[in-house]
Amino acid sequence: MTKERKKILVVDDDKTIGRLLELILEVSDFSVRRSDSLAGARKAIKARRPDLIICDIMLEKESGYDLYWGLSENPRTASIPFIFISAYPEETAPERKRISERQGTEAIFLAKLFSPQELLQAINIALSPKYAADQ
Repeated sequence: MTKERKKILVVDDDKTIGRLLELILEVSDFSVRRSDSLAGARKAIKARRPDLIICDIMLEKESGYDLYWGLSENPRTASIPFIFISAYPEETAPERKRISERQGTEAIFLAKLFSPQELLQAINIALSPKYAADQ
C-alpha cells in the first residue's frame, strides 16, 4: 500500500526561493504547490486543503500574517500548521509571541537562508501529532 504524500503549499513572492523550496520538498517526497501571492494561496487552499503551509512573511503587497490570521478564523482551515520564513527574523518577535499564544505552542519561524535539513526538521515538527495536539 502506498503512503499518501503530504501536501505542502509554499507562498513566497521570490520565485527563486519558491522554486528552491519546491525542489527540496519534492525530492523529500512531498506534494507541493506554489503561490507568489495571498490571492493565489487562498485559491490553492480552497481547491485543495494543504497539510502544511510554508509562508514568507514579507510579500510584495501583503503579509504572510494576513493569510495566517484569515485562515485561523475559519474552522476548515484553522488547524493547518504554518512555517513562517523571513529574511528579517528579529522583526517577527511580537507577532511570533501572539501566534504562539493563540496556538498554545511555539510558532515555527525560519530565518532565510536556512538549510534543507533545518527546513525538513521544522516540517517534521509541524506535521507531528504532538504539535497538532498542542494547537
